[in-house]
Amino acid sequence: HQKPQAFLLKINKNTRLANIELMKKSIFYLIELQDLSILRHNLNSLKSLQDYQALKSLDNLATLDFSQKIFLEIGFGSGRHLLHNAKQYPDVLHIGVEIHKTSLEQVLKQIKLQKLNNIMIFDNDARSLLASLPPQSLDKVFLHFPVPWNKAQHKRVFNADFAQELNRLLKAKGVFHLRTDSEIYFNDSLKLLLEQNKVKFQVEKNAQLAIESKYESRWRRLDKNIYDIFYYGQNAGSQVFKTRDFSLELTISLADFESRKRNIIKKNWLLVFSKIYYINAKSAVIKMIMGDTQATSHAYLLLENDNLRYYLTRPAKTKKNYLAHLALKKILS
Repeated sequence: HQKPQAFLLKINKNTRLANIELMKKSIFYLIELQDLSILRHNLNSLKSLQDYQALKSLDNLATLDFSQKIFLEIGFGSGRHLLHNAKQYPDVLHIGVEIHKTSLEQVLKQIKLQKLNNIMIFDNDARSLLASLPPQSLDKVFLHFPVPWNKAQHKRVFNADFAQELNRLLKAKGVFHLRTDSEIYFNDSLKLLLEQNKVKFQVEKNAQLAIESKYESRWRRLDKNIYDIFYYGQNAGSQVFKTRDFSLELTISLADFESRKRNIIKKNWLLVFSKIYYINAKSAVIKMIMGDTQATSHAYLLLENDNLRYYLTRPAKTKKNYLAHLALKKILS
């Protein structure tokens, strides 16, 4: 059924990491700008995650005392394990990283209700968080029941780069704990760890922990096997922490940008200019695909009145994103 002078406006997220509240505000701004009337909508705002004190930004890491004991949990989901550890070890700083908004809200509410003051929550890509941490800063790292992606292994959290980051970040007596119900994921992760120069680990099968995640409870009811790897840090001595500078402030015209831009595709990383959204004769938003060839990410540039900068957020501070960033500066400078 069509109504005269009526429109249905539907806007899709570009990636799962999109800021939904920002998108909602943008839609309302567009409606106001076009002087439109709304027949009905489902844009009621949820409580902003920024209202929770436990939620931090990567900038907060700059003032963190890394001499204290720190546990990190990647993809904490419902938060059972994270909250349990925070109560069990009150003198330890517990860092949790998660990108699923429902899980974030659920855990942030519990932190507030239970008055836990030893937890920091990050809603960043885990790769960006790991890359922002100094060497030998973590006592324990937990990766419990990650999505196995057995048919799309390039999407896995645990890959060769992750294994190298573990070696950099774990203290000499630090422990990484992988827990999975996927035998394929278990075997592949074990293989990656064995490729490191110096290795110490132990494996277990169907071990019982003090706290069960909802996934573990489900798998046990189905009589599925559960596999554990405990990988021990072998670091000794100090390491130099090289901060990756992703600042970008270039002076370039739109015409010069169009003539200089070129795609770069290497064996392990790439930089591709995907699309240009023209604002006017001198301004545009540029969409890029960059970073690891097996796990690419999107980044945006804003070129406005001959000034070029990253738009919205800078790329995750991974090694391969940094190589793409340096290439970007080189071809446009």
